[in-house]
Amino acid sequence: MPKQRTARSKIRAPQLTQSLLLQVTVGYIVILLFGLLGNILAISVLRRHPLMKTHSSIYIMNLAMADLITLSVGLPFELIMNWSQYPWPFPDVFCNMKALIAETTNYASILTILLFSIERYVAVCHPFVFVKIKSLRKKVSSSINRL
Repeated sequence: MPKQRTARSKIRAPQLTQSLLLQVTVGYIVILLFGLLGNILAISVLRRHPLMKTHSSIYIMNLAMADLITLSVGLPFELIMNWSQYPWPFPDVFCNMKALIAETTNYASILTILLFSIERYVAVCHPFVFVKIKSLRKKVSSSINRL
């Protein structure tokens, strides 16, 4: 790939060929459409059905929401960046916001998986402790709901 100098800095940015750019764009659009559709369906099913309102469902819904935010904020900017081929065509505040949202949703996903794993570990390896935690969680939840 030939290198090109950017207008704002002395960083050399790689240029994508037209055919590769088109392939990447089609791939991003497919990922965006299937990701949005799948996550919206998951969230709507988990919210509507009362049998699905378990702790596991809450974790899955949290992952779906983080993924939905990542897809809807990150991929459109990536597509525009690929087609404009440097420098960043938007004001710098959008760059900072995109990075902040990407990092936040990535950490939310990682921490959700961590909490889910810890809960499953305690439930399988220490079932009596899990029962105590579950009853304590219900007491706290019911007292919060009374407020």
